[in-house]
Amino acid sequence: MKSAIKNCSIPGLVISIIASIAACFGIGMVFFDNVAFALCTVPFAAYLVLKYIKHQNARYKRLMLERFRLFIGYLNASLQGTAKPVEKAFSEAVDEMRQIYSEKDIFLRHMIIIQKTLSNNMSRKIEAEFYAFAVGTGISDIIDFAGVLVSCKNTNTSAISKVIELVDELIGEKLNTQMDFRAMVQENAMVFNIMSLMPTAFIAFFNATMQDYLSPLYSGKGRIVMIAGLAFNIASYIIGNKFIERYDEE
Repeated sequence: MKSAIKNCSIPGLVISIIASIAACFGIGMVFFDNVAFALCTVPFAAYLVLKYIKHQNARYKRLMLERFRLFIGYLNASLQGTAKPVEKAFSEAVDEMRQIYSEKDIFLRHMIIIQKTLSNNMSRKIEAEFYAFAVGTGISDIIDFAGVLVSCKNTNTSAISKVIELVDELIGEKLNTQMDFRAMVQENAMVFNIMSLMPTAFIAFFNATMQDYLSPLYSGKGRIVMIAGLAFNIASYIIGNKFIERYDEE
């Protein structure tokens, strides 16, 4: 959880917490028209905040993988048809990315740190530095590449160029497939979110236009109906999001 939270900006996380609490309280007021009952819905805000953290973590991993693919492309181009060491090609790839992205870019920042570490201390090995970075990202594709890089540097340095070329091709295909699939998932997710809000929207509309029509639901046995309705709505939202999150992460 700590590694997921660190991928969220503090202002974004604070806004998410405040917005989630306000949304839950607002929905509670729509369903119950009672502050005490509405406050009982506030704990559900924890689920919404957790959902935000997961979304930001997934976004971070996608961004890192996209930057990694671009970096591998530059690394591959630098090694093509040359016998230069991978350390020099690495440095050239970092310089190429500097022309496109700010040094504050989350991926480039790590690459610059590795570049400076290698230039300031010749005893440090690129494969060890990159592997430490890869493990820190928690992204399997980057970790796998780093592991292969370590093996190649220790056994067969001539294979590094071929490995990088293959990784460049595979990551490119994976990102293209994920992009198409994610577009479909996000479209369905938007429809699902709209449908999830419809019960609350209808109740709010009837409250604003025909308050007497719903007044029996705000007292006596009517509250049981409202509690059951809200519980069903929340359960449907959680179950639906489980499916969306599972497919969005693939």
